[in-house]
Amino acid sequence: FPVEITEEACAERGVAVDMEGFKVAMEEQRAQSQAAQGTVDLTVGNVLAEVADQLGGQATEFLGYSSLTSAAKVAAIVGSDGPVETAAAGSTVQIVLDRTPFYAESGGQVGDRGVLAAGG
Repeated sequence: FPVEITEEACAERGVAVDMEGFKVAMEEQRAQSQAAQGTVDLTVGNVLAEVADQLGGQATEFLGYSSLTSAAKVAAIVGSDGPVETAAAGSTVQIVLDRTPFYAESGGQVGDRGVLAAGG
């Protein structure tokens, strides 16, 4: 969102924008972004590619444009070392579903967050 538009909207309401503070914050963000370049861990991506191969390359059906909720089947559970059959309470895994309304993180865009609930 362009800071100029923010500045204009604020001026209409008699509110000042700290442009110097904005510039400092933008420089800090640029420095953090540049420092983070090249530090992405592609291990999970490679593991997920392996899982996709095992699933016959079948993609998860994305339902987010038409629904915010959905029933789905677990296609795979992925631990840090690859696919697993089960996950212990408190462990960190990725769940691959056959269909989902959640947008996956991609191209710098943050993925959706939500709740995954199992029926009894």
